[in-house]
Amino acid sequence: MVRLIIGILLGLWGLPVLVFSIQNLIGSLSETEPQAAGMFFAVTGLPALVMLLGAFLLIRSYLKNPSKPAHPVQSRLSTADSQNTSVNTAPNAVSDWQQMLCSAQTADRK
Repeated sequence: MVRLIIGILLGLWGLPVLVFSIQNLIGSLSETEPQAAGMFFAVTGLPALVMLLGAFLLIRSYLKNPSKPAHPVQSRLSTADSQNTSVNTAPNAVSDWQQMLCSAQTADRK
């Protein structure tokens, strides 16, 4: 999940910087200042391209291998508590959730 968030933040930061660099590049070239255009693009445009490449790679790696959710902790009930089902039904709900998660994971692997 951290890869996805960092990738989105890099993309949101890199895209405006790249647009700004291209805008300045076009403006400098129209004023016949090719050296200034090249230097500004080298200073701001190339790092923006690196940020966008990093964002693309982070998001792609997250989509190929998403992080797995943490397993819930089952409460350990004594035998007296487990006989009274009207008081606590959480272990059944947790085990049903785990079975559903395992069946979804095995279906994804096939």
